[in-house]
Amino acid sequence: GFDRRELVKLLSALDQHPSVNMQEPEAFSSALKHLIAGGDFADGLVLFEAKRAGTEVFTFDVNFAKRTGAQLLSA
Repeated sequence: GFDRRELVKLLSALDQHPSVNMQEPEAFSSALKHLIAGGDFADGLVLFEAKRAGTEVFTFDVNFAKRTGAQLLSA
């Protein structure tokens, strides 16, 4: 039930909190940057992991493909 601004604020606070240890801090930070830029946090994680794996992302989501350069699949 959070709007984007509230979600960014919450996730940023988690990212900076000294008691929180992220398993994959680079992935989290990358996904957060994607969210701040107007994308979806989960999509940001997918993009980060694909880049790390040296592979492309394929999607049925037209807007995601336009925003990120992912390869659009047709049904």
